[in-house]
Amino acid sequence: MKIEADVTLDATKVSCPLPILKTKEKMAEMNPGEIIAVHTTDPGTKVDLIAWSDENNETYLGTFEQNDHSIHYIKKSSKETVTHKKGKIIPLDSLESEIKRTNGILIDVREKEEYDNGHIVNAISMPLGEIRERASTLDENKHMFVICRSGNRSGMAQKILEDNGIENAYNIVPGMQGWTGDIKTSNGGQSE
Repeated sequence: MKIEADVTLDATKVSCPLPILKTKEKMAEMNPGEIIAVHTTDPGTKVDLIAWSDENNETYLGTFEQNDHSIHYIKKSSKETVTHKKGKIIPLDSLESEIKRTNGILIDVREKEEYDNGHIVNAISMPLGEIRERASTLDENKHMFVICRSGNRSGMAQKILEDNGIENAYNIVPGMQGWTGDIKTSNGGQSE
């Protein structure tokens, strides 16, 4: 799939949240109807850009996979971009006490590889790209605490959960990059 793009953005060799931030910045300079081709190497970027496009009323046109990178095509909306509220945010240093206080569930929305490399003990892996389809399997009466690497993907996931009837969904910021507690890896190991 190759699409004629009006603007090209090189977001290779960077990972979340930089591809989205760079895309957002570049698209702010574009005219409605123009298409951007975002070149990336981070495998998690596809679901991030799809969710970001949906969240911001932009049209995600698809992905062209090449040997060493992907090209994502997004069309700038001809309508005014809808600005969504920030959502409910819990600071990272309050996470453990809030989970205990509410008997809440911690959802890690990073990609499987990121989760496997180290996650908070008892966190459930639910990559951002799966949130919409799996939201109906969650108990809407529970408090859901959503975390990613930096707070960007978890913010999108928190909004998706709210849109699917889960009123007590919270974005954890700044995310795993600020976590200093115990970490569990996919091989079952745990570190402090």
